[in-house]
Amino acid sequence: MCARHTQRKISLGDRENLVEPIVLYLTQAAELLGMPSKQLYELTRRRAQVRMAQPIPFFRIGRRVTFTRAALEAWIQALQSGGTR
Repeated sequence: MCARHTQRKISLGDRENLVEPIVLYLTQAAELLGMPSKQLYELTRRRAQVRMAQPIPFFRIGRRVTFTRAALEAWIQALQSGGTR
């Protein structure tokens, strides 16, 4: 994972918690899914989205392709159960 996108330690009094990022960038999501970034980017292209029964959930912040961990986990569950749109 990129050094600038790692978890951050937040000090809450005498205890420290690791805070997961709300938004995952393409490289973080690819690492989470265990696939190359380029392959994940291709899944976000409109042509791939139209062909897929379960399109990968993503959104853009400006030009940057981003994901949420919860949406990716739900997508994987839907793929495993064979669900459709």
